[in-house]
Amino acid sequence: MKKVLIGILVVIVACVAGYYAFPEKVAGYMIDAARSQAGLTKKMIKIDDHNIVYLEGGKGPTILLLHGYAANKDNWLKLAPYLIKDYHVVIPDIPGYGESSMIEKASYNLSNQMSRLHKLALALELKKFHIAGNSMGGGVRRDLCRALSG
Repeated sequence: MKKVLIGILVVIVACVAGYYAFPEKVAGYMIDAARSQAGLTKKMIKIDDHNIVYLEGGKGPTILLLHGYAANKDNWLKLAPYLIKDYHVVIPDIPGYGESSMIEKASYNLSNQMSRLHKLALALELKKFHIAGNSMGGGVRRDLCRALSG
């Protein structure tokens, strides 16, 4: 019994030490696990000068989910498992955020972001889809809906 408790203690100490020695690696593994558990796959596409990283999963009608200011695609990980049961979900890191590229001299105002996301939708051949956005993503959503309908 004593050996089992010592073994458990050694494993706990090793895990804690590993976390403090390599926090980025541990966080990366945790995020990858959460994405996998949510049924999402990470992908990347080049739109103009930007590399846009996005998550995708599920089948059915498409929903494009847009994150808010100072956030990223992983903010949707808790909701995604419920959506992928009935929907094809696409969750980009809006350029300048998360893992998508940020170009120092580029402008990231609402109009430019809307244009980039419009090009993303065209490149991914999203002909008919729903859009949901949080915070800044809601503002981009509104303008993107206007551009797509007009």
